[in-house]
Amino acid sequence: KIDAAIAVSESARRVVVEHLGRDAVVIPNGFTYADFAAAGVARTDQWRGGDRPRLSYLGRVDEPRKGVDVLLAALPQIRAAVGPVEVVIAGQGSRRFPPHCRVLGTISNEERATLLGATDVFVAPHLARESFGIVLLEAMAAGAPVAASDLPAFVDILGGAPVGESERGDARLGTTFPVGDVAGLASAVRRVLQDPDPGRTGQARAASERYDWAVVGDEIAEVYRAAVMVSSPVDLVGPGRAVSRRGDR
Repeated sequence: KIDAAIAVSESARRVVVEHLGRDAVVIPNGFTYADFAAAGVARTDQWRGGDRPRLSYLGRVDEPRKGVDVLLAALPQIRAAVGPVEVVIAGQGSRRFPPHCRVLGTISNEERATLLGATDVFVAPHLARESFGIVLLEAMAAGAPVAASDLPAFVDILGGAPVGESERGDARLGTTFPVGDVAGLASAVRRVLQDPDPGRTGQARAASERYDWAVVGDEIAEVYRAAVMVSSPVDLVGPGRAVSRRGDR
């Protein structure tokens, strides 16, 4: 009984095709680009976050598939390669963290934008079941370089090669590493910090604007308009009330 279907990514669309036997239009999730683009700050000396590089994680801390344990396991290797780093963790849930992590808990949209705007590497170590990656877009818009696991949805956003086809994880708009790979995460963070690429960061910021609601909203509205056009005519029967000739809709 669905007249039109929307999937937020190509990987989500494949699930619809394979398991529901129908197709869907791919339209990504949207966000308010300006809120995050305005939050970006210039580097003070070498780092955006202060006197040492800041790594940030956003997501549930008590949900294993979000992968925060992969980040924690990689920290000794990261410190051995680049020296002291600041690790900021924000998100719902309760658990114990090492004393060298700064834990913010649940934060507001404004606080999230501020954090990303002063982040030197945003780390997305997610392990599974991600159909999109809105937080990657928020980081990109804020000017934070992204290091993310190579889940298909993340690779799509970062403009990388399909999973298994890129050994170094040099995506066009960010750096990826194999899902759950502690050494791979550490290596990705090291490359971002030791070999910064302002050009790629600028391209990522520009690319994220495509997901602004001003663009995505129009695409969604067009799907609704097309669905209405192919449906049965609708009779208006009173203020704010419409009845389809096939029955209530």
